Amino acid sequence: MRIAICKEWLDPHSGFTKHILEVSKRLAQQHGYQFDIITSKLLETVPEYPGINVHVVGGHPYLFTHTEKEKIQTILDEVQPDLLDHHGGPGTLLLTKNFDVPKIFSLHAGKLMWQDYRHVGLKNFVQERKKLWGPGHLMNVNLSFKKIAKKIRRRNAFGLSVPTKAMQQTLQAQLDCPVYHLPSGVDVDQFTPKQLNPEDLGFGADEKLILFFGKAQLIRGIGTLLQAFTRVHQAVPNARLVLLVRADVSTDRVTEKVNQHPLKPFIYHEVKTRGDIADYLAVSHVVVLPFLTPMALPAQPLTLVEAMAVGRPSISTTLDVVNDLIEHKEHGLLAPPNRPDTLARHIIHMLEKPEDAKRMGQNGRERILKAYDWDKIAASTHQFYQQAVELAGRSL
Repeated sequence: MRIAICKEWLDPHSGFTKHILEVSKRLAQQHGYQFDIITSKLLETVPEYPGINVHVVGGHPYLFTHTEKEKIQTILDEVQPDLLDHHGGPGTLLLTKNFDVPKIFSLHAGKLMWQDYRHVGLKNFVQERKKLWGPGHLMNVNLSFKKIAKKIRRRNAFGLSVPTKAMQQTLQAQLDCPVYHLPSGVDVDQFTPKQLNPEDLGFGADEKLILFFGKAQLIRGIGTLLQAFTRVHQAVPNARLVLLVRADVSTDRVTEKVNQHPLKPFIYHEVKTRGDIADYLAVSHVVVLPFLTPMALPAQPLTLVEAMAVGRPSISTTLDVVNDLIEHKEHGLLAPPNRPDTLARHIIHMLEKPEDAKRMGQNGRERILKAYDWDKIAASTHQFYQQAVELAGRSL
């Protein structure tokens, strides 16, 4: 089977791109698929995989199916795909250009509402406005399920994949084509529990390590965590905060906040260029990812999926994109966004109740192994593609 994929841009560190590459390489290896990924630009070199071809056509990321229509059509005429799979957020449905190829849509983001901005704060809003007010987000905000379903029907799509179970249930009731729940996942062979001592990474043997990792964006709740750490350290004096951030819009602001923090000697802060954090996960006592808004997150934050896969006790916030992963007190703990006092209480609980923390960490890993392993997601995607091709064949 040959699949063409339209994706606005490719960034191998992005959850969206990683989803496409991880699933595609497995389907190419296991089922002989051929993939042609058509994109406007590469943000970084994409690894080469057998069976996967990348075509960079230029143009505006959100308009390239219109402005570069002739280039894309030439590629499609040459490769003759069985399906054209449009990837992106719900807003991409408004701009996608029709081509004479059976089409499906794969949504990587959930439905956004204006209220999702309410915990961001004015300074963060100004500093990270490109993340919050990009065209993709603006097209998604308040795009109702009814409108999404209408767009799918008008484009005669033969299938739709969505990242959350709630979206699947709602949209399947409104559509005749199959709607699959295909979340982002994790390589469980890479992210697995392992024995490592804190001393191996330069930490004290008796220190209680609180880990945050991810992009240097304050909308991911780094400021809230820094506030919470003050209270945590009062209750647990041997607590240490470990911030591993990948350079992004607020790299300098995060560094400034750490340098000005009264507990700076108890904060380990590193700007990492690569995402290899498996060793830090292994020695952490709790992972804290207190996202303020789903605006800059995929439906399943990969950092949270990775932490749970390793079996680390995890704390996050009560966003819809997190609720699919964590049931409060069962797979981890949840706090409302931008509530440092509640966040601090949860962290203290995890550090002072190690048996409870271990139970939630184990439950979280079991959930990931059951539903978020890339091999399982690839198998479901294989079924999705097969059903869409069969429906397209019947309609001819």
